[in-house]
Amino acid sequence: MSGVVDMAWGLSLGNSGVRAHSQLTGLLTGNDHNQYAPRMGLVDPTEAVTAFDNASRTFTISPVGASWRLHMYGVEYVKTTESVTITNNEGLWLFYYDANQVLRATQESIDLLTGAYVGWVYWDSTNAQAIYKGYELHGLDYPAAVHRQMHNSIHTTYRTDGGLAVTDITFGNGGANADAQCGISDGTIFDEDIRIHIANAVAPADLFEQILATPCRLPGYYRDGVAGNWRIKTADEYPCMPEYFTGIGVRLGYNPPLGWGFAEVNNGGHVASWILATNNENAPVIFVCGQREDNTLRNAQQNNTFDGLDLTELPFQEMVPIARLIFQTSNGYGNAPKARIRDYQDLRGTTNIRGASYVPVNHQSLSGREEDGHLQYFLGGIGTVLDTLAGDEDDYEPTGLQATGQLRLNTDGADYDITGIVAPDGTYRINNKMLIIVNVDAAQTITLKNEDAASVAANRMALGSDLALAPYQSALIWYDATSSRWRPLGGGGGGGVVSKAIDHTWEGDNTNSREIDLSDDYDLVLIFLEEDKNSNVNHLAMAYAFKNVYGVFVEGGATNDTKHLAMASSDTYWQGKMTGADANKILLSATGNDGRGTNYTGRTYRLVGLKFSSME
Repeated sequence: MSGVVDMAWGLSLGNSGVRAHSQLTGLLTGNDHNQYAPRMGLVDPTEAVTAFDNASRTFTISPVGASWRLHMYGVEYVKTTESVTITNNEGLWLFYYDANQVLRATQESIDLLTGAYVGWVYWDSTNAQAIYKGYELHGLDYPAAVHRQMHNSIHTTYRTDGGLAVTDITFGNGGANADAQCGISDGTIFDEDIRIHIANAVAPADLFEQILATPCRLPGYYRDGVAGNWRIKTADEYPCMPEYFTGIGVRLGYNPPLGWGFAEVNNGGHVASWILATNNENAPVIFVCGQREDNTLRNAQQNNTFDGLDLTELPFQEMVPIARLIFQTSNGYGNAPKARIRDYQDLRGTTNIRGASYVPVNHQSLSGREEDGHLQYFLGGIGTVLDTLAGDEDDYEPTGLQATGQLRLNTDGADYDITGIVAPDGTYRINNKMLIIVNVDAAQTITLKNEDAASVAANRMALGSDLALAPYQSALIWYDATSSRWRPLGGGGGGGVVSKAIDHTWEGDNTNSREIDLSDDYDLVLIFLEEDKNSNVNHLAMAYAFKNVYGVFVEGGATNDTKHLAMASSDTYWQGKMTGADANKILLSATGNDGRGTNYTGRTYRLVGLKFSSME
């Protein structure tokens, strides 16, 4: 018998003897095992490197050694150097091997069951450069179907090892360059099966190396022109858009969707920068310029959400947000970008689910925290409403009234009456609200009218008599929802809480302490920082308040502090007063702890005294 028939296999093996399955020919020339899921990718991704040449617009994949191996549909193909050239069309270009193992370039998406990604670039046709080159040399760890599912749903993820943290934020006053700088620690992200370890290097040479030590150098991305094409700011020491780059004004710029390009942030305003970890080979940590400005830090914190950005075109499924920085910018800041970091939000506890969105796992990373979703709480206000009266007001309702508890009123140069104020409408779940009304006009009187029929009944004020607020005086009123009237806090008869102006305004000179005799027993003394010329900001919020009830008016251990501690232990009533020759005096110090500094150069201060006349 010249051959052997193996009854189990049904194969005639001739004189060669029984062979193992691995010895059979044709194992790698056909996809004849349908029970196996096909895999697409490189047998060993370290066997190949990719490059893109701007001058010729050519993408090249080359072997590190003599060759590299591509695996498709169960078949292994040996490759050497291959190239493909793109046209000068703006936008994202994807490089892949098709079902015939031909290297292609496309601006359309492809199905990962029919092709194998090997790279992509974003082409800036105006400046003739690739501003982003993504690493896409996937191996064979996942079947093609699993790879496709991960690519379309899970995207790039952050490895929770504590890396890629923002470091060395100073939260300074804008005088030093360091106030607008930070560092980034080493860390790791995963793009499906690709582990991307991002590392600091003084002179980056290898994949995913970058200058991340403080001050880190991050390239910045923004959109430009009517089409909103992506453009790049070359990496420098500031993860923001200073005037020396935008060419607009003197302060930071932001990237408004209406027309794109840059607009200058308002003096004292705020703008966000979004820091992302990516598969960009040469600069894996980038920042994206904020697309809005906000006048207050609180608004900037609430309004800047990652999923509120318009990020069309860049493949953000290949990126993961790691931080949000909020910058404040001002003419008065002395550093190079005229900016300082005011807020840092850690976004590493998020999962990038949709291309331009993320799903937070930390409450502070959630967007929409300002929305009315906690019905067990009263809603907070939006801060002080500023308004200038140009005539008498009936049923007065300035913008923001329902959300605030403070009205700061000026006039256009004449005395005016307010006959009624629109009642709370329940929007903020406060029907019995309090409202502070402050007349900041230097010369004119604002009169709150008692039970004036010019306003509808529910908006009228039951004051007992008209209440005239002279310059710098204020009143505290309360809405009584039971009787549908505004009432003075503490009783009627024109009483309530009324402030009396203390004629003490001073310019700081950074040297002298000052003693102020109030000449009256005010129950509460407020110290306002009227103007800070260093920051070019006027009418800042109240710096601090003193109430002469067993309180220390100044800090520290100076001898003169005893002027404000000289209350007898028997003075137990709430309206306690200072005693002796030093009664009704306040000592304000130069700088430092005493008085918390009420004499700094370049600042203007004002004292206001509150008299609770109806509450004794």
